[in-house]
Amino acid sequence: MEPSTEKNPGLIETAKSLANTPWCEQYERMISGMLYDPLAPELMQSRYRARKLMSKYNAPIPDDISFDDLTQQREDLLKRLLGQVGKGAFIEPPLMVDYGCNIKIGDGFYANFNTTILDCSLIIIGDRVAFGPNVRILAATHETSVESRRNGVEFAKEVVIGDDCWIGAGVSILAGVHIGKGSTIGAGAVVTKHIPPFSVAVGSPARVVKQVEPVE
Repeated sequence: MEPSTEKNPGLIETAKSLANTPWCEQYERMISGMLYDPLAPELMQSRYRARKLMSKYNAPIPDDISFDDLTQQREDLLKRLLGQVGKGAFIEPPLMVDYGCNIKIGDGFYANFNTTILDCSLIIIGDRVAFGPNVRILAATHETSVESRRNGVEFAKEVVIGDDCWIGAGVSILAGVHIGKGSTIGAGAVVTKHIPPFSVAVGSPARVVKQVEPVE
């Protein structure tokens, strides 16, 4: 995988609908898949903001808080942390993100424990998607050139997960992957390439082993 050489107007337009984005030249390069400087002040401040909110979200549960109050508190924190959150989203702590603002989640999303999302580009998740524990979405990547890494530049590629997908326990989804709607990714899979809609994929690297009946 190689970095892009120009900005992606579609991703930039989508990012404009998200909350709390650190808009600057390096941000536009980052979400577009171009080489960028992660030490740009705006990006560093955005990551710091995410870490403060993650700390609150992942904090131990106080003895004197009710279940309803805890649920409302977590919903409020998710809305502050993430770029866009649909109705009924529920994420079990701990949750780890890079920026948070680059994550767009649809309605009815559920994630089990230990979700990690390196959202250096956009992470777009559809409706009624479920994650098992220890799922990792890794939009961040580097060139294989040693000189590039010495220079401190990196790049990222967007990840898209369609509606009604089930991502099994311990799955890793790598930069640039699109998973079609209605698909299932088996536990422990490493997804390195696009998965067609209504597919079941397993293994490392993940491969499609069967199709399922499409639904409306």
